[in-house]
Amino acid sequence: MSSVPISQDDLEFIIAEVARDLMEKWAIESAIDEDKLPEYAHMAADVTTFVVEHYMGHLNSLMAYKALAAGTE
Repeated sequence: MSSVPISQDDLEFIIAEVARDLMEKWAIESAIDEDKLPEYAHMAADVTTFVVEHYMGHLNSLMAYKALAAGTE
């Protein structure tokens, strides 16, 4: 997933923490119906995973592009 040196366990920890933070934000904003907590937890995990995976993909592409550009100067 990433050229950035991070273990899979560390990445999973970060995703879990960010998903928890997102759930907390939704709860504070009263966007969560208590009877739908499991659905929101699943959605928070999915959203966080999507964002982190795409962020890392774009970061890797940018790093590769800059490394290539630096090598041709």
